[in-house]
Amino acid sequence: MLVVFESFNVYSSVNCTLDYVQIYDGYAVSEDDVLTEKPLCGYISPPAYKSTGQAITLQFVSANIEVPADLEKEGIRKPHGFSFVYSAFIPRDVLMGDVDNC
Repeated sequence: MLVVFESFNVYSSVNCTLDYVQIYDGYAVSEDDVLTEKPLCGYISPPAYKSTGQAITLQFVSANIEVPADLEKEGIRKPHGFSFVYSAFIPRDVLMGDVDNC
């Protein structure tokens, strides 16, 4: 399975510690199956990710923090979720076999 991001908008924080997306190879959410080198956040679409099989899992994690009123007055706002658009499909070389060996 291949996942390609067309747009990406996840609240940006230092080292993506508040809100972030992780991508896993297969159905399980396991450290052994993480495809991303680090959590994904920000406004720039990440690269495409390819799983070893026909399943891939995208997980959104939120810190759900409360911002003190005095910080809100200074313009610091609570993270507001995420939005992204992606396409997931089985690459043609997987469907047709290895075309280089024909």
